[in-house]
Order: sequence, then structure tokens, then C-alpha cells
Amino acid sequence: MIAAPLWALLACAGHPPPASTAQPPAASDRASRPEPVATTVPPADPAAGRAELIYFVLVDRFANGDPSNDTASPGPPVDRSDPQGWHGGDLRGVIDHLDHISSLGTTRLWLSPVFRTRTEPIGEWGAYHGYWQWDPTTVEPRFGTRAELVELAEALRSRRMGLLLDLVTNHVGYDAPVLHAHPDWFHDTPSIEDWQDPVQLEQWQVHGLPDIDQDNPEAAAWLTNAALAWQALLHPTGFRVDAVRHVPNEFLARLGARLGAGHPTWWLGEDFQGSPAALADSQRTGGFTHVFDFPLYYAMTEVFCDRASPSRIASVLYQDRLYDRPQGLVTFLDNHDLPRIASRCHEDPGTVRRALLFLLATRGVPALTYGTEVGLTGAREPDNRADMRFDGDIYGSMIRSLMVERTAHPSLRVGRQRVIALGPEHVAIARVHDDDAAVIGVNIGSEPVALPLPPLLADGDPVRRMTVQRESPLVIDAPDPPDPPGAPRELP
Repeated sequence: MIAAPLWALLACAGHPPPASTAQPPAASDRASRPEPVATTVPPADPAAGRAELIYFVLVDRFANGDPSNDTASPGPPVDRSDPQGWHGGDLRGVIDHLDHISSLGTTRLWLSPVFRTRTEPIGEWGAYHGYWQWDPTTVEPRFGTRAELVELAEALRSRRMGLLLDLVTNHVGYDAPVLHAHPDWFHDTPSIEDWQDPVQLEQWQVHGLPDIDQDNPEAAAWLTNAALAWQALLHPTGFRVDAVRHVPNEFLARLGARLGAGHPTWWLGEDFQGSPAALADSQRTGGFTHVFDFPLYYAMTEVFCDRASPSRIASVLYQDRLYDRPQGLVTFLDNHDLPRIASRCHEDPGTVRRALLFLLATRGVPALTYGTEVGLTGAREPDNRADMRFDGDIYGSMIRSLMVERTAHPSLRVGRQRVIALGPEHVAIARVHDDDAAVIGVNIGSEPVALPLPPLLADGDPVRRMTVQRESPLVIDAPDPPDPPGAPRELP
């Protein structure tokens, strides 16, 4: 049974787990050491062979490691009391807290855009996030220097983590100098009115942001050369591409191919599509190795937070066959554009734990937003972009334990997956890789549910605290005394 109040099951069969184991110009940068030199031979992927976990950092809201750069470019001063203002987070602050990020089991650090950006607000909206980019060839001085960005990339590699850079290829920020220097690089169009019109989606402005014409060879070269130069200098393990729904797929596929030539590179697209069929098409036509799994995001939050039928999750998973590579789906429960999972689930820790377990056990690559581990809340912008806290560990221990299990069991990393049980208030999936198997069950109801085991566990296989017999229901009771030495390990 899956019995309330215990929130979920992760039943793993198999052997006991082992112990976890062209250069951009930089005239505006204030480097304190000789400028790094770009190289052409990429290092090996530092995260190869690990159980993947992406950790997203909104740089301005993470940590202020160097207050001297708070006023390094024009604009309002740092004011942490202003939710739309600059809060002083920078690259040095990220470097200073890499041990914390690594401790969660992180393999890829996704940074919000760190390139030269507008710094002044527009009306009530602040510019701190970096997505109002002015110049993709230089580092924003408020975030730090090019030398610090290189230092961060090297520090990540030393910890067996990779860097995911955020590329903004659809638009530039309001009043960007390049807009006046090269007006022919931009579409002369108003803001989008019909969000179903493909021409408007690609050529009109998103919220008034000047829309780049990627069919203009000079504009395309400007974007492409900047990305290639950062790749040569930093050797990131990939790029996250913003707002791909508004960028021509042909340009995205060409850029991804250029970046991937000789450099095994994650090409990760952000497309808010709620339909698996539409997202699979976007993945193929944009040449993406990875895409954010918005269909599963919508399903998971509706099931766990709104108590929708678990068939919502099952329906999405059944459509994995539409993707060329389901393992390239990046799964998540929130991000900087969405409500924090703690707020989305009404600040109920049990519900959040259920959602996190499913996220970290299902197929694909899980991604966390900074502060999930300490329970940051916020239902909408800018509240969902609050400053990082490093005190408290509401969900951190659980995340670490689940990542240990994901590392130890190939079934949880790369196993084939199928739904094996579905009811009005429960869903269970099985994941299998060679002789390693996992069963993940979630019950959102208040009553126990009997689940017959599928024929993938043999008599005598250790499953948490019990031996499974194939014809028996899988019974999970409330937490009981600690395991004796040598017993299969219990997740928190």
C-alpha cells in the first residue's frame, strides 16, 4: 500500500549503492589579473557519468561577494528593500557559495544572463535580472569581470560541475546602443497582439523589447560570434536559450550546430509549450539537445498542489514517445518566471516533498531554482525572485539524499520508464536499466492504496526495509524505527 501520511515511495531493487562519489572584447571590464586567453581545445565534460541536476542562479539575488561593483555602471544604487531594484548579487558571490551548490548534487550551474545590460528600470519594472541585454560581448560590470567569469568556470570544473550560459537571442533591452547604431538589425514592428500568429511571435516585440532580425546576416553574426567567443574562452558545458518561441528555428538550429561542432554542448531551449507534441516539434526544429519540460511542469503542479487527478501526469508521460530523446527533457517545479513551488503548493511542506521526490525520480534532467532547498516563497514576480538565504535546510537534506540514490542507481539516471499503476489519487511508475529497477509511487489521498508489484522485482530483492514477493501488494507504512546495520537505505 501507499499509506498516508507517508508521502511517497522510492523502492529500489538491485545491489546496495556504492559511495557517492575569438575572444570577446572587455574594454568595460575591471580585471584584477591578466586577461584570460581563449583556447580552442575544450576540456572533457566535468559532469560526465554523474546523475544530472541543474541549479539555476539569478545572479543579482544570490549573494553580494564584492560590494565594490555595486555602482560599477550607471543606474540606481543597490537597495535590497526594493523588490524591483538591484540587490548587489554578483559572480564573486556565486563563487563564494559553490560548496553549497555542489553539496546538493548539482552537475550544471545555470546562470542568468551576465552580459552588459540596461540598468535603469522601466516604469515599475527593474532591470536587475539581465534579460534586457545591451551587449552580449562584455560582462555587466555590476555582476563582475570577465576574469571572474573565467574563475567561476574553472572553479566549477574543479568540482565536477559544468556551466550553462544564458543566451538572449530574441531581443535587446530598451534603448540599447546597438539599436541606434544598427537600426537595420531590428524589426520595425509593434508589440505582439495575437499570440497565435506565428509571424507576430517571431517578428513583433515581446513587451516592447526591440526584436532582433536574425535573417539579417550582420545581426545573426553578432549573436553567433559572441556565443562562439564565450565558448572558446569559458568552455561552458552548454547554453540555455531564452524565449525560443520568438526566434526562427532555422537560426537556432544553425547556432546550436555551430556551438556543438567539436564541442559536445547542451543546447537547452525555453519554450512554454504545454503540449508534448508541440514541444517535441520545437526540440527537433530548433536542433535542441534539451528542452524544458513545461507539459510535465503543468501536470505535476496541478496534481501535487491542486489535487488534480494523477492521470494528468500519466497522460504527459505516455506521450514521451513523441520525443526523439525523452532523456533530454529538463524537468522542474518552478523558475524565475513562475510561482515558487512552496507558494504554488500553499506552503505545505508535505506536498512540496511529494513533488520534489517525483521530480528527482522521474525521467529527464531535474532542475532546481536557487533557494528551493531553504523553502523560499513567492507567488509572482518579483516576490518569486527574493534574495537567497543560506540559513535553514527545509528540503536540502532530502534533495541530497535523493541525489545520492539517483547517482547510485542507473535505473533512476537513465532507466526506461513506464506508468504501472494509476488511480484517482495515486500514480506509480517503474524505471528499469539492466538488472537495476526502481518503483516510484505517489499517493495524494488520505487512504492507503494497494499496488500489485510488476514482474520486475525478484523474490528476495531488497526494497527499502522489506523483501518483496512478486504476488504481494507493495505495503508502505508510517515511518518506523531506524534500519538495522546493513539494511537497505531509507530515503528521508
